[in-house]
Amino acid sequence: MKFQSRDRDRLQQFVEFLPPAEGQIVGSLKSLDGVLPFLKEILDWPHEDFLRKLFSLELETDDSQSKEMARIVQYTLVDFHKQCLQPPFITGHERTGFVDIVVPVFSAMAKVTGLIQFYWCEKTLECEAAILSLNNDHTPLMAGRKLLDAIGVTANATTATEMILIECSRYPLSHGIPSHAMDDAVKLVSCSISSLLQEAELRKGASFSKFCELKILAIQVVKNKLTLSYLNMSSSGKWQWTEHGWATIPLTWDTRIQWIGVFDIVSKIIVKKKKKKEH
Repeated sequence: MKFQSRDRDRLQQFVEFLPPAEGQIVGSLKSLDGVLPFLKEILDWPHEDFLRKLFSLELETDDSQSKEMARIVQYTLVDFHKQCLQPPFITGHERTGFVDIVVPVFSAMAKVTGLIQFYWCEKTLECEAAILSLNNDHTPLMAGRKLLDAIGVTANATTATEMILIECSRYPLSHGIPSHAMDDAVKLVSCSISSLLQEAELRKGASFSKFCELKILAIQVVKNKLTLSYLNMSSSGKWQWTEHGWATIPLTWDTRIQWIGVFDIVSKIIVKKKKKKEH
């Protein structure tokens, strides 16, 4: 999601915006053993035979992370197959679209990996709100707005760190980008900063270099397009906001090839969370 120049200019006092790296279209998905060919074979099946074949196909690999990704693909596409029984239900009600097309993807990711536990639909950000002053009178960026459409916290950890933040701006697909999507983009930056500041408070004994390794993942969904970004602290002491990829969630069976991009986003998240857990 691109920020309006007005918001970007104000935020750049505190946040450095970095462009996505080149060549990341299916980068993480390709790194998982056999998953991309597995997914392409599944997406080639017709709707009529899909369910019968889906769980009879096994990914031939000994890599546990690749097997998990294959299961995420299968569970997500079961729900997609169901959604395609009828024409897409286009509605201006954000929660309906969010539950129909976004929740199944990340719910499958959370349940299969066990890395994250999600709280859905207008969940309060538990960390204390950090005030991001934007001008000389210290007007806060997003005062009073700390409800998010989904918050993913680390599972089986000593502290329940809010590591994945999701915000949805879904209006009828025939319209342009909803105006409040711009506000939601700024809100995600603000909430991500709050989450990292809370982590700093909980890890007072940690070194600054270790703190710089922490990342908050933020996902904005506008209509059926999702963008993955992450926030971290740079070694120079400035917040860094990096766009890490985007994808379009398909709404019809004929556009199902778009799942390759969506699952690449999911695989990027899994790889990042696994690496963090190992360290």
